[in-house]
This record gives sequence, C-alpha cells and structure tokens, in this order.
Amino acid sequence: MVSKTLILAAAGLATAGPLCGRAPFPPMNTAEAFTLIANVTDTAKAASLFPDIDIQGLRINAIQLSEGHNPLFLNPVTRNVFFVNGTAADVSAGATSIAIPPREHNGRFLPQGLQFTAGATPGLLEVGSNIGFPHTGAGIRGGLRSPYPTAFAPASGTFVACVNEPLIPRAVKFATGTVPENCVAINLLAQCSELTLPNAGPVLNLSPVPVSCYKDVSAIDWSKY
Repeated sequence: MVSKTLILAAAGLATAGPLCGRAPFPPMNTAEAFTLIANVTDTAKAASLFPDIDIQGLRINAIQLSEGHNPLFLNPVTRNVFFVNGTAADVSAGATSIAIPPREHNGRFLPQGLQFTAGATPGLLEVGSNIGFPHTGAGIRGGLRSPYPTAFAPASGTFVACVNEPLIPRAVKFATGTVPENCVAINLLAQCSELTLPNAGPVLNLSPVPVSCYKDVSAIDWSKY
C-alpha cells in the first residue's frame, strides 16, 4: 500500500537500498506545476469516516463559500493546478509558498494560493486557496530532501481530511497536534502538470520553482517498492 510505504520509508531512509535490482522508491519527474493527490495513512479510519467514497487518490480542490474564501476539499476531478512560488534563496530558507495562477478581476490580476489560518478547533488550521498572497513556509519536498514529493505547510503537523464540516464535503485541514476523531491524516503527493501563467506584471512576483513530482500517481505499483 502507498501509506505503508510512506510510513516505513521515513524510518528506514538510513538503511534503505535496492534489493535484487529493485528501485527503493518510485521515480520522480520535475515540473513547474502540479496537482495534489491524497494519500491516506490510516485506511481503516478513512473507511469508517468516509464509507461512501474511497478518498485514496482523490484530488485537492477548492470550494468557493464566499468571495475570496475557498476552503480545500477532496474531489475526484482535478480543478486546481498549483505551483511553488519563490526564489532560490526562498527555497533554501523554506520560505516558498504554494500558489495557483492569479485571477483577473476588473482589469487587474489578484494573487491566490494556500493560506493557513486558525479555526474554531484548537490545533486545527483551516486551509484555503484564497484570494491574496499565499502564506510562505509551504512547498513540495522531494529530491534530496525526501524520497516522496509531498506538500509541507508553514507549521509542524499533518494534513487531514475531515467529516462533519458544514458546507464542505471531505474538508482538508492541517492538524498541528493530535488528529481529531472526525479527521484522518493524509499526505499530499505532487503529480506533474502544466503551468500557464498570465502576464500579471512584477507586482505579484511570480517565480515558479521546479519541483519533484510523479508523472501519474495512480499508475504507481507500490508493491514494487
């Protein structure tokens, strides 16, 4: 299973190596854009929370609840393409952000991307792809930093998928402490995509960073690794 591989690999990087000619990890490509795919780390809990749908492999998208307020949720269809924005210095300092192409409104372009804000539940951050500059400290690990291209946030913790959220099916949040009972931990895997950016001018400081990503997450046979 994907989840078992991710958990064990984190503990065994120091001793991991090819066995009988097998590659230790799935091959990664590089791209400037990506979609985010959910990888469940506790399939039993996920099945109990989401009995009507298997959330393994679902896409991360944003649902518009109000103007500029777009919380993340899991959906079978890809709607949002992301890119990591920042300079080489930002990459070294972990000060990049996860953005989506800016939106044109009344003749000007508005920045948008992932923002992490305190919610009603302590230790559980709301995550939205909102209008405004995305929060720094987020990006994609991969290459030398990780054998898997996974999203990271400005805080320590884990992304989670939650039920019982008003108006948001399969809500995606970020837990900085214990994962709540109505949520299950997930990893967000980057799947390579194509990036089209408008000529938004220098004000938005758009500087896409090439990141590690999988060509097709669904095509990976995790039993080989």
